[in-house]
Amino acid sequence: MALSPRLFAVILAVTVAAMAALASAQGGDPSFNRNFAFPSWCKPPYCTRGADGSVALAVNAKSVGAFESTGIYSYGVYSVRMKLPAGYSGGIIPCLYLITPGAVSYQSIHDEIDLEFLGGTDPRNITIHTNLITGGQVKLEQFRFPFDPSAAFHTYTIVYSPDRVVWMIDNTPIRITARTPGKPFPSDNVKIMGSIWDASSWSKLKPSFARGPIVVQYSNFDVRRTCRVPPSGAVPPCKAWRSPARAPWMASPTAGQLARFRQYRQRFLVADYPWGPAK
Repeated sequence: MALSPRLFAVILAVTVAAMAALASAQGGDPSFNRNFAFPSWCKPPYCTRGADGSVALAVNAKSVGAFESTGIYSYGVYSVRMKLPAGYSGGIIPCLYLITPGAVSYQSIHDEIDLEFLGGTDPRNITIHTNLITGGQVKLEQFRFPFDPSAAFHTYTIVYSPDRVVWMIDNTPIRITARTPGKPFPSDNVKIMGSIWDASSWSKLKPSFARGPIVVQYSNFDVRRTCRVPPSGAVPPCKAWRSPARAPWMASPTAGQLARFRQYRQRFLVADYPWGPAK
């Protein structure tokens, strides 16, 4: 018997609701469940999924929190929303980064594109660190926040393309590093990772866990505009795409974004270091 349009609509609505309920029952953002995982060693309270779709990572004197993509990617627009730690977070670094699969140390020869947030005496003192590491060299630029990054979620984006790397906050570029002849530039496939860790070995401020673990929250893990490497490891056709219509990572920043970029750097740039050895 054929279904009436009204009955079909009811069945479709019930099916969608059931799928949403299943995703909620699994815990966390469905895009996290599909594309990311916690390492086997990371258990609550260091790695947890919230009923609201967020993921929380925590650090204390005993352990740290982390997650990583289950797949490997090439070029793309990588975006996540983050809510940084409230209160004192000195000596602690929550981060989002792209890294060559299997890289084992900061000093190893690999590609890495970082958004790191060095904690401060209060959220207004958190410093943004943007690292580009490739060929054993690193280039660091540091910024201040124009807002309290612990008061709400904000969108943090890394655009990785064969022409440029762009770091963005709430769709405003804060750093643009273009491929330049004679200068290092990344080309490796990458995994997407997030973590919160103790940087007290070099940070001027030292962590305090008197009030318990320090926590960072992530949500809305967006990898829809990326070039994913197949499980076989073959070069994906999308790696050769150059049209922004097919490859969003190839789109140049708009005039409005460039205006905000110049304004942001004029007001909030702390330091722009030259290329140097990664150490």
